[in-house]
Amino acid sequence: MIINVDFTLKKLAALCSLPYEGEDVKITSISTDSREIEKGTLFVALRGEKADGNAYVPMAAAKGAAAVLCSPSAQRGECPALLCEDALEALIRGAKAHTAEISPLKVAVTGSVGKTTTKEMIFSVLSADRPTHKSESNYNTITGLLLTLLAMPRGTKAVVCEMGMSARGEISQMARVLEPHIGVITCIGSSHLEYLKTRENIASAKCELLDGMNGGTLIFHGDEPLLRNREESIGQSVSFGLTDARNDLTAENIVFENGCSRFDVRMREKTVCGVTLPVTGKHNVTDALAAYAAGLLAGAEEDTIRRGLMGYRTVGMRQNLYEKNGLWILEDCYNAGPESMMASLENLSALSKNGRKAAVLGDMFELGDASEELHRKVGRKAAEVGLEMLITVGEGAKAIAEGAMEGGLTKVRFFETEEIEQAAEAAKTLCESGDLLLVKASRGMRLERLIALL
Repeated sequence: MIINVDFTLKKLAALCSLPYEGEDVKITSISTDSREIEKGTLFVALRGEKADGNAYVPMAAAKGAAAVLCSPSAQRGECPALLCEDALEALIRGAKAHTAEISPLKVAVTGSVGKTTTKEMIFSVLSADRPTHKSESNYNTITGLLLTLLAMPRGTKAVVCEMGMSARGEISQMARVLEPHIGVITCIGSSHLEYLKTRENIASAKCELLDGMNGGTLIFHGDEPLLRNREESIGQSVSFGLTDARNDLTAENIVFENGCSRFDVRMREKTVCGVTLPVTGKHNVTDALAAYAAGLLAGAEEDTIRRGLMGYRTVGMRQNLYEKNGLWILEDCYNAGPESMMASLENLSALSKNGRKAAVLGDMFELGDASEELHRKVGRKAAEVGLEMLITVGEGAKAIAEGAMEGGLTKVRFFETEEIEQAAEAAKTLCESGDLLLVKASRGMRLERLIALL
C-alpha cells in the first residue's frame, strides 16, 4: 500500500509521539511495501502473520526511501529513521492525531455487499458542498484506514472511510481509531461464512462499528432482520430499505430508463420526488437511500443531496456498462457474493436493451459449507429472471450452471477455471451484436481477463 501525503519527518514524529532529532526531510508518500519505494517515501515496516517488514528496511533504504519507520534492531544504514517496537501502533497514534487537528465530519461504511458503492455515493453527496476525502481502492483494512487518514489534506471538512473485515475484532479496531460521527451498515450477506460460520456472527462482526461511535448515529439496512432485531441496542439510528414499513427512508415509484434510476424518497415527515441516480438496479437505489440519509445527518440541503447522487460515478470494475464490438457488457467483476450476484442478475433483467440477456458467472469464495447450495441458488435466480444464456467459469460455479438448468435454462455452458479462453470463445459464439452480457465473480477469479478476450 502506498498513498500520497504532505508532511515533514519531524511533523510525523510528533504526530506519532516518537523521538526524532535528525535532519528534517520532506515526506510525500507513505508505503508499507518496499517494492513501491520512490523519492520522498516513508517506508513503514509492519509486522504481519507471514512477514516482518523490518526485514525489508535495507531494501527500502537502498531504493532511496526518504525515511523508514521501523524497529530499533532493523538494519537501516544511514537512512533517517523513526524508531519504535510497533509500527502499527505508531501509525495509529499519527492518524488519530492528524485527524484531530483537521477535525472533519467522520463517516464509516461497512456491510457484506455495497460498501464501496455506498461509500462513493456518500462521497459524491458530501463533496457537492464541502471538501471531502475518502478511502481509495481497497483501502478498507486497518492499514488502509490509517493511510487514508494520514493522506487527508488540511482543510478537509468530511472523510468517508470503508471498513472491510475477514475476522472478528477488525471492524472494532478500525471504529475505535476513526470514532465516526455517522456509521453505515449496508447489509448482512453470506460472504465470510467460511470463517464466521453463521450470518448471525457476520451481523455481530459488522455491528462492531458501534464500538467506536461514542454517541454517533448509525444508518442501517432496516429490511435485514439481523439488524432490525438489534435496533433497541443500537442507540441513535436511521433505517433505510425498500420493504419494511418501519424504515425511516424508503424509495417509491422506481423507474429504470436510459441507464438511470428515478425514484421518490419517502421519509416519515415528507416525500422528495424525482431523485435521479445515473445507474440502474434496486440494489443501487437502496444504497442511494443510505447516502441520502448520510447527507441529511451531515446537514446537506436537499438540492445538494440530489446533485451529489446525480454526480455519482462507478469505480473500478463495478457495474460498468459499455459496448464492445457490438456486444453490450455489464462489467461487475470486482467481487461477488450470493446477494450481489442475485442483485446483478435482477439489474441485468431490468436493463432496457433490445437484445438477449446473457451472463458469465464465476466462483464465489469464502462461503464455507454453504458454498454449493449458494452457488446453486444463484443459478436458479438466473433462470428466474429470464436469462437466456449462461456461461460459468470455475469449479464452484459448476453448481450455478446446475441450478440454472434445474430452473429451466437450456443454453448453459460450464468451463473450468483454467479454461478462460474457451469460455470467451463460447461467449463470442452464443452472443450476437446487441446482446447484453453480465460478467461477475469473486475477485480471485479475475474475470476481467475474459472481457479482454472478447
